Amino acid sequence: MFKEATKLTPLYHLARGKGARMVMVGGWQVAADFGDAAAEATVCRTAVGLADFSHWGRLVVEGKEAMGLLQAELGVNEMGIGAATAVNPTTHLYRLRPDRFLVNTVAGEEQALLATLNRAADQADSLITVGDSSHGLAQLMLVGPHAAQLLRRLCGLDFHDTVFPTLTAKQSSVAKTTQTILRHDFGSLPAYSLLGAASLAVYLWGVVLEAGTGLGVGVVGETAVSQLIAQLMVQ
Repeated sequence: MFKEATKLTPLYHLARGKGARMVMVGGWQVAADFGDAAAEATVCRTAVGLADFSHWGRLVVEGKEAMGLLQAELGVNEMGIGAATAVNPTTHLYRLRPDRFLVNTVAGEEQALLATLNRAADQADSLITVGDSSHGLAQLMLVGPHAAQLLRRLCGLDFHDTVFPTLTAKQSSVAKTTQTILRHDFGSLPAYSLLGAASLAVYLWGVVLEAGTGLGVGVVGETAVSQLIAQLMVQ
């Protein structure tokens, strides 16, 4: 019997080079912290923290009748284009197009969701596909009161709360890379994820850090962010 191989995020080697303490999360080697998780949480609360959350699950559901399937299986309501809803505190559903949806969930939960949605899709009257994009995409997370200000330096979108509120998804260019930008605040603390090609993750990480000069940007690990989620995330 073969053991499942340990999975590495696109930023694994960069994190190791920066002295990260690595832990296993959902089968992935993940940067737990860079020396002081409590200090990293403070960076997120007061400035902006940059974290690698590429280990989180990302499922793509496509089809003309996909909304109905997701309503039945996940218990969500009808959603507009670009809108999102919380399935639970650590699983969010985003509607990217009329026929295309993204499920973003904590590491380790995606396989059960994938199996559930695939069973429902197999029984659907119309063509609905469910795919796991967890390995092909990187997920960089920006958490903190200065996150929107940092993103304005890299992207032409309007990040004002009235235009880009929490539980919203938009696709745009960020530092000349194609990204799906998700906003998913932890309570009153702003939080964004950048989803894009795994091959560009190291480049984007460096550009984000450089753009954060003067904003107090800091590299943070999974521990600090997960603690903030547990403390602040509301369903």
